[in-house]
Amino acid sequence: MNVIILSPDSIRKPFGGLGVYLQETLKRFPAEYHFIVEGPATDAPHRGSNYTYVNDIRTINMSFLQSCKVIHAMDANTFKTGVQLKTVLGIPLICHIHLSEAKLCEDLASAADMFMSPVTPHAGLELFGLRHADHIIHVSAAYANRFNKKPNVSIVHNGIDRNQFQRTLSRHVQLPGNPTNRKLLFIGRFTAQKGLHNLLETRLPSNVNMYFIGGGLGTDPTISRALNNYLKRESNAFYMGQMWGEDKLSVLQQCDGMIVPSIHEPFGIVALEALASNCLLISSYADGMQDFLRQDYALYCGKEPGTIQKALNQFATMSQQQLNAMKVRAQSILPHFTWENAVNRINNIYNYLTTQNHEQNVR
Repeated sequence: MNVIILSPDSIRKPFGGLGVYLQETLKRFPAEYHFIVEGPATDAPHRGSNYTYVNDIRTINMSFLQSCKVIHAMDANTFKTGVQLKTVLGIPLICHIHLSEAKLCEDLASAADMFMSPVTPHAGLELFGLRHADHIIHVSAAYANRFNKKPNVSIVHNGIDRNQFQRTLSRHVQLPGNPTNRKLLFIGRFTAQKGLHNLLETRLPSNVNMYFIGGGLGTDPTISRALNNYLKRESNAFYMGQMWGEDKLSVLQQCDGMIVPSIHEPFGIVALEALASNCLLISSYADGMQDFLRQDYALYCGKEPGTIQKALNQFATMSQQQLNAMKVRAQSILPHFTWENAVNRINNIYNYLTTQNHEQNVR
């Protein structure tokens, strides 16, 4: 089956969870699949084992596009192209919400105690796509509950490959700081959505080293300046830059905990990565993280500097026995969130839509 995927994130160096989703799902589809993936120019056109990556779908031969059975559009800024292709090709359109611009605006406005119109240009495109979609996919039940109920909606959780995060690595990243301190990690975009600005208003306990991975494209300059000030103020805080692959895994495997203080989080792949790496998770429990987190194995930090500070202090003072027990309990949820499960769900949706489309065409 040939499928068109429209993505605002790249495959080889993902900007966020959507890129990780593409990395992990495409390689797990049955052999009869081939994907045309239109993605950003941050990744050059290339071929994978079962996909062709392009920066402009118009470079693909029309006869091949006409052989495709489904259009799978990821997030708002691909939905317009998705609707146009649906009109031209006459095939079903899936709109997959990895991040809702409208809901993000609502949460950022609420956090800042200000009015912010949810009808941004991207939010308008989001609503346009959802109205024309033959099927809608959400990445968590908690996130789906924030939208109007529709009959053509499925929940497809993201997943984790636990073996990848627990394997022996060929590379080792040397972490700076006092080696006897507990090690805490933040991974994510430096934006208000991720709650980093609230974390930076806290004081770091003296027995905790804090490491930051992220930045790059999309960084909020205000938060970047706040991070620089934090690094100057806190002698046991360190910026590690952007990391992928084994470098990122090496840091994860050396840390005792990870903090995810997000204001808005449709699913939270990075939270699953923390659990799979045997890190204690400290989380705001925002949105989709509620689908898989419980307070008997993940500390709650809320979304305010005061509650984040309380969680940091708890992490710093809890006994090693308590910390280890929470890590062990967290492992029990990982088998329920696998990329194989996600691919099986998507495969079923593709087959259902193509069958329905065929029946309509032969009537």
